[in-house]
Amino acid sequence: METPAEPSKAPSLLRASNDVLILDASLHQSAFTRDLDAAATPEAVHIEKPHQLPNVAYLGHYTSPRYPFSGVFRDLLIRAPYYKSDWLDGFNPRTLLACLRIFFLNVFPALAYTQDMYDRTGGNYGVNEALLATALGGVVFGVLSCQPLTIVGFTGLINLFNYTTYDIIVRHYDVAYLPFMGWVGIWAAAMHWTVAIFNLTALCRYVTAFTAETFGMYVCVVYIQKGIELLVSEFDHDTRAGFMGIVIAFGFFFTYWALVHLGTSSYLHPRIRGLASDFGMFVTVVFWTGFCYIPGNLRSTEFQRLVTTKSFQPTIDRDWIVSLHEVSAGYIFAALPFGVLVTALFYFDHNVSSIAAQAKHYPLKKPAGFHWDFFLLGVTTLVAGLLGVPFPNALVPQAPMHTESCCVWETVPVEYIDKHATSVTVTPSNEDEGEDAVGDSTVASMGETKLQMRRRKSTVERDELPSNREQKLMEMLKPRTKTVITRVVEQRISNTGQGLLALGCMAGPLLVVAHLIPRAVLAGVFLAVGYVGIEGNRLTQLTLYLLRDPMHPPKPGSLQAQLSRVPTRKVGLFVALAWTGFATTFAISQAIAAIGFPVLILLLIPLRATWMRSWFEQEELDILDTPVASGLALNSIGGLPSCVAPGGKGDAERT
Repeated sequence: METPAEPSKAPSLLRASNDVLILDASLHQSAFTRDLDAAATPEAVHIEKPHQLPNVAYLGHYTSPRYPFSGVFRDLLIRAPYYKSDWLDGFNPRTLLACLRIFFLNVFPALAYTQDMYDRTGGNYGVNEALLATALGGVVFGVLSCQPLTIVGFTGLINLFNYTTYDIIVRHYDVAYLPFMGWVGIWAAAMHWTVAIFNLTALCRYVTAFTAETFGMYVCVVYIQKGIELLVSEFDHDTRAGFMGIVIAFGFFFTYWALVHLGTSSYLHPRIRGLASDFGMFVTVVFWTGFCYIPGNLRSTEFQRLVTTKSFQPTIDRDWIVSLHEVSAGYIFAALPFGVLVTALFYFDHNVSSIAAQAKHYPLKKPAGFHWDFFLLGVTTLVAGLLGVPFPNALVPQAPMHTESCCVWETVPVEYIDKHATSVTVTPSNEDEGEDAVGDSTVASMGETKLQMRRRKSTVERDELPSNREQKLMEMLKPRTKTVITRVVEQRISNTGQGLLALGCMAGPLLVVAHLIPRAVLAGVFLAVGYVGIEGNRLTQLTLYLLRDPMHPPKPGSLQAQLSRVPTRKVGLFVALAWTGFATTFAISQAIAAIGFPVLILLLIPLRATWMRSWFEQEELDILDTPVASGLALNSIGGLPSCVAPGGKGDAERT
């Protein structure tokens, strides 16, 4: 039976268990289970399992460039029988909740990045362009993709690409920006189609947690950087607004952080925790925006606010279709390398997000289709370029969060002590913050005859009392329950619906509401999302492990307990490589060479798949690093290859 992975005490943008990478950064309740107590796994509960991995004899045809179109056609053929049920299954109460939740978690970060993009692209990209890009990705992928759970919209990384391109093309060469970006979209679309047609999407199966976690750390730090930049810009406008903006931003940060941690805790009723997770971003934005309008000094403070324009109109005075003829022939071909970089960025970002939306702990039953979806991404890239809006692609945190919103949860009983177990180890419930703990008590050492109790020094004297010892044992013997995922409502309505809602936000009344949001609140969005992502990132956990007191024993079953089986110098080497990859990418993104940061991210893939295998033993890599997903999610692109699979055996060897 598949058992859900353990929840961490802080969500993360990119977080990996020992089985599968989880991208859950920031904005959700637990991506695994909402445990009332997570000490054991239920044994007699019927939980639907994903379909078994099919025979991978097709590898030569659907992963080789020698058979063009084979992967695209196969994706369409195996997904077509489910198309009708994709719509009918959407008529479920959970679909409405998923639609609303993902809409709020999608649109507010997009609006936050819109302000930065507006300031740094001469006003060419604004609120309406970001909303239209979000709507384009949501509707097209909701209706036509083979992986409709994947959320596609406007991301911060394409924002970095857009304003870096603006600095190069407009400031140095005085070229018409939007027509040039239109040609970038045309070239990028052609390369997306080439990659999909010749089955090159299959190479993303080599991505592991090492690359994804490093990429996730980079995204989180960029979030925080953007938040600080927005706060600094307030001082350029008004000193009073600058200091007040810091108060607003950090008030937003602590409010949202508290709601996120409430959602992953065991406090209050589960429905209240669910509401905190589902609508925490919406509630926090509304509260702190309203806070800025309290009569008196706050209302009189001249905060900078989100810049909006007329309903359903571009931000600047132009037509929705860009004039491609305004770019000379020389600059048309100069747009080619920019198209290559967009393709490289989307190849990694989009496919990893799609994999995360179909991670191992989600009991999905419908097949995936990476080749067709990347082909479809080329279509949306082309349309976005012609419309003069940011290129949409899959969103790292929102994609798995959408799948989680579509999950059906069931509370099941958990037995603590097997009838054959006579030895129990009791550990303090609050021993180590940030660990992937397995619970307050752990069944261990079956067949032993002594009852061994481990306690912290501060509680030794109290625990030695017989009454306390008996009381603890009785508490462990009480039946407990755990809430687990039993199935996922796999449908197209929620993704399509959130895209249509984004399109509706371009209406005049809603733009007026968006204009009321101060930049300080948007800075708070950046700070909160970035910090919560860093807090739960696996790279952060590995780094903290190196700083841990070796005399302090880790909890059984935790990440620290697993890492204790690896030599410390090897853990240090692994962490150093990851931080070096992060630092190099971040440093490049601060210079004019930022346009090339997607290449550095992609170079981490061969580093892990080749050289690191000679620097680490296979058993060490199985603990330090994990595949992004199981072969089940990757079967349309060939399954897990042996060079990154646990034990060094890929899906082909296990079939």
